[in-house]
Amino acid sequence: MTSFTVQTEVAAPTDRVWDVLADYGGIYRYSPAVTASRLTGDAANGVGATRHCDLAFGATVEERIVEWEEGARYVVEIYDGTRMPPISDPRATLAVQPGPDGTTRLSARMDYRPRLGPVGRLADRMLFRKQFRTSLTRLIAGFKHYVETGEEVGPGVRVDTSTVQLAG
Repeated sequence: MTSFTVQTEVAAPTDRVWDVLADYGGIYRYSPAVTASRLTGDAANGVGATRHCDLAFGATVEERIVEWEEGARYVVEIYDGTRMPPISDPRATLAVQPGPDGTTRLSARMDYRPRLGPVGRLADRMLFRKQFRTSLTRLIAGFKHYVETGEEVGPGVRVDTSTVQLAG
């Protein structure tokens, strides 16, 4: 299993950060990789909520929330998509906790299993892990930018990733 976590401090109260994060269909507002997103089921958030995302590099993903802790964290499972790398069980955990001086610590954890045996593990070490880490770093940097400035982040908007750290 490959796992890593990135985190940043967002200059906003935790309830405000959670409100943006809980808008499950609104990921296109802050993810540099997502050109469009929409809910695909009846639930707007919480366990069982589903969404479709169009990605900037021509891929699509279908995602669903599999764990939900109101005001604190949720886990998203990618259950289908196009142009996907050879991995299985991809999940992302997004969490908020109060930080110093009214800020919020936002963390994002990615977990997945490389497929294709030794070749897949080698590809993971040389390529996929770095790509996923970069994508996750840009996602939470984009989130920080959106919450702090109100400016939506799309493929053409540069985000400052210097405040995002690899945790652990």
